[in-house]
Amino acid sequence: PGTLRDDAVANLRDRMRWFTRRGLAVIVDLHPEEDFKLRLLDAAAADALVEDWRSLARSLSDTDPSQVVLEILNEPN
Repeated sequence: PGTLRDDAVANLRDRMRWFTRRGLAVIVDLHPEEDFKLRLLDAAAADALVEDWRSLARSLSDTDPSQVVLEILNEPN
């Protein structure tokens, strides 16, 4: 938890730039399946997700908040 692959973050940033340079906003979110959502009922799994998002937010902290929005969990139920 909280450890991101540098190549994956670089790839995400490249894709985000492609959209924002064309005047489009980007929403970065997680679209998990139901079994993942159910695992989040376990405190350790939820804590791991929080750490992952903290790390990603730090990695993207230099992006323009008017163009890039972080949505922690889509349709959390």
